[in-house]
Amino acid sequence: MLRRMNQFLISKKSIPRKCLTVKGTVKAEYEWVQIEGVPCQVMEEIYNDDGEYQGCILNSFTSNPESRFKVAAEELEEHFEPAVVNKEGFILGLQKYPGGKIHSSEFLKRADVQQIAAVFKRIPNKDLAAKLEQTLVTQGSTHAATIPAYLDYMSGAKKLKSTENFGDPIFNRHKRWCPPIDIPFEEFKASPSYPAPIGVRPKDFCLPSEIISSAVELTGQMCQFLNSDAELTKYLQTNILDVYSGGAAAALVPGPFCCKWCNKVIDANCCKAEYKSATNYIEICHRDPNDRFLPRNVYWGHGDCNRRQGGYTEEDRIQDAMTLLKYNPEYMKKYAAELAALLA
Repeated sequence: MLRRMNQFLISKKSIPRKCLTVKGTVKAEYEWVQIEGVPCQVMEEIYNDDGEYQGCILNSFTSNPESRFKVAAEELEEHFEPAVVNKEGFILGLQKYPGGKIHSSEFLKRADVQQIAAVFKRIPNKDLAAKLEQTLVTQGSTHAATIPAYLDYMSGAKKLKSTENFGDPIFNRHKRWCPPIDIPFEEFKASPSYPAPIGVRPKDFCLPSEIISSAVELTGQMCQFLNSDAELTKYLQTNILDVYSGGAAAALVPGPFCCKWCNKVIDANCCKAEYKSATNYIEICHRDPNDRFLPRNVYWGHGDCNRRQGGYTEEDRIQDAMTLLKYNPEYMKKYAAELAALLA
């Protein structure tokens, strides 16, 4: 039986569960707290008055640190398997995660991500604040089964047509540290979780520690915008950069921050940005749209530059330019001096 001395358990499948309130009562609504392949920390073991084991209270890695849900003893074998923690602190046997492991300290870093989210919310420029808040969750798939639809399907109330697909392995908005999933629908359909979602797109995946690093990078860049507000810079320096980077962030690099596409400055006085707007002055850009949300890949750039790049990588666009030069001699002649200066 899975009990005692198990610091972490691994979920065998995704199912919605009802979490506990701070008073220990069961909430009315279901949540996606048990997710296939995700480790859960054992917060408390439950015994009756006769000392008989009744189950445990768990905190899922993909939930908030304060979230708790109860699992009865008779459910444990079906829904969970024990995880091994090595002497370096890594939780092993996590087949859904890169390298099959994550460090146990990532559980603690979730609280830091929460704190950073709270800092973002208090940024006076609500356009920039909204952009930063979007970085903490995934967009995901709108085809993912909602909890009500999942419950209807599992109870038999929801009937599917013979040609109808239902559900998606990718969540529609969840924590970035859900397992990165890239599988065909038939494989998903054969999983123990179906039709419950089981993860996020690989390019959306980030551990809490990686989100913190990207937050440091982006806030550091904000502090270097042309005309950056002194009070905002101090606020970000005090609450993010000094706390999570020791001050060794992009903000301390002399000179105004420039868009990596055009190398022109970002002007804080022009920073307006609406969700999914086609005319935003500023965007959080990706050097490779299919790469992960990591400091090497994300930066504040001009909206026009981001739209020029489109869904392509920087290298894709460089290759396009080289092809145009190669097969259009008039361009090669026109830009010969500039090319020579670049290669000098």
